[in-house]
Amino acid sequence: MPTEISGSTGVNKIQDGTVAQADFASNVGGKIIKQTVYKNSTRTALSNSADTAIFTTNFTKLKSNTESYIHVTTSIVCHDAASDFCGLYCDLQTNSNHATNDSSAFHGVGHDQHGAQKFIHINKVFDDRADLDAGTHTLEIGWRTRNGASVDKPTTIINPNSSDDARAHQTGFHLFINEVLV
Repeated sequence: MPTEISGSTGVNKIQDGTVAQADFASNVGGKIIKQTVYKNSTRTALSNSADTAIFTTNFTKLKSNTESYIHVTTSIVCHDAASDFCGLYCDLQTNSNHATNDSSAFHGVGHDQHGAQKFIHINKVFDDRADLDAGTHTLEIGWRTRNGASVDKPTTIINPNSSDDARAHQTGFHLFINEVLV
């Protein structure tokens, strides 16, 4: 369940799953006016499909497409490399289309690997704002291989735990969806 931060006073903190108010002082371009935080700490084995969502969430945008844009950041802990990043995408259902080869949904998504542990990194600005008016939008992160081959998933497990390696604690990630003034 996402947590949304908006307001005009306070400090932006995330502690023990709780979120305090953030300070969004003025309507100056580049200022974050709203932040939605999605937390996921569920170990998940990924399917072998050639087009699969890792997870999906909704958020609400406050301003019109001419007034603000969306910036998404996260790092997802993974176990086992499988087939590298093979078409990882971050897609706004109202804005981009990961079903089209080479669409902008595949931009701003990458990975790195250290032994059996891997990270999917997202640092994406949705700069085509034509369909990003105020209202509810659906964000999806997943993968789609360009050649349509199945079993070419980017990893086998997200949020690994001790069932993957007895030394490991339960892992998780926070996804930040920031609405930024133009």
